[in-house]
Amino acid sequence: MSPRILPRMQAGRSVNDFVAKISQALEGAGRKGIHVTAGAGSCDLEAQQFDRHLPEEEPFPTGRPQHLESPVGSRNLGGHDGTSRLCYFLDGVQSSREIGRIGMSPVIVSTVAATIVNRCGRRFSRMPLESPPLVVQAVILPRSAGDASVEAFWELLLAAGFSKLDPDEVPSSPHLVLDSAEYIAEADPSDYVGMRERARGRVRSLRERLEGGLLRRWEGDDRVLEDSEAWIAVDGQLKDIRESNRRAIGLIKSVARPEFVGK
Repeated sequence: MSPRILPRMQAGRSVNDFVAKISQALEGAGRKGIHVTAGAGSCDLEAQQFDRHLPEEEPFPTGRPQHLESPVGSRNLGGHDGTSRLCYFLDGVQSSREIGRIGMSPVIVSTVAATIVNRCGRRFSRMPLESPPLVVQAVILPRSAGDASVEAFWELLLAAGFSKLDPDEVPSSPHLVLDSAEYIAEADPSDYVGMRERARGRVRSLRERLEGGLLRRWEGDDRVLEDSEAWIAVDGQLKDIRESNRRAIGLIKSVARPEFVGK
């Protein structure tokens, strides 16, 4: 069952461990009579967003940044000597795909990764941090939708070595199991499309938590505290920046249409 359902994944120790844990859970599901059928294909759920055409009359397209203040005002950034203070850059990526279904419930696997790069002169290097992990992989399924087979498979994933993630917790384990219906009051187990969309939302939230955890680590790192002139550029909206360290710039761009055009 496992070779047919699991997609080909890039070789590596962490990836091999991830696949081995899923295979163990799938074998346990087979022994318990839980039928996990092959998924809809190997296409990334994120890539499917770009196939959707936004209507011209839509005033605020999906993914369009919202103003954090109204009206938008200018800020005095002070003088400068022509030297950029942006010495650090934080960015993350995500990828998810459906590997199978339990009834109408999609089983989604995802990979999120984030890192901070340090610029010193003309050289760039990755900033080493002990935690959180740079790469996190997760299995996402609608546990709270009420399907007994999904609940049983959830327990098999935990037994195989996956970890749960508490609300607002920064990922500390590289392999997680997430509930895509956790915050839905009355989740419909027959709503296949809706459950896929909610799973994609959990992937985005997981990436944001990972990026936020890295930013917290950056704020408290001795190298950053010793250099009061160093700033960081973050791809995305800034959240919960500490008052004691507001040396971050958030760049919000739309995934629906280009924000930067020209030559």
